[in-house]
Amino acid sequence: MALNNLAYLYHQKGSLNIADGFAERALKLAPEDPNILETAASIKISRGEKEVALALLQKAIAIAPANTDLKKSLEEAKSL
Repeated sequence: MALNNLAYLYHQKGSLNIADGFAERALKLAPEDPNILETAASIKISRGEKEVALALLQKAIAIAPANTDLKKSLEEAKSL
């Protein structure tokens, strides 16, 4: 999804507020997409919103339990 890609790109550039806005819009359109949930969680971590990020990652894992990348992201987030 284009919004998720924009969120990712702005996150990589360090424009966290813009990235978060795109991620929130993407989540509203596809709240059950594990990739969008993971992108949003990564942005939330960078913004210092660890608890929100953990909830997003847990939701993503509930949707896609076989996705080992999500599990790795969750463990990394917990260690911060």
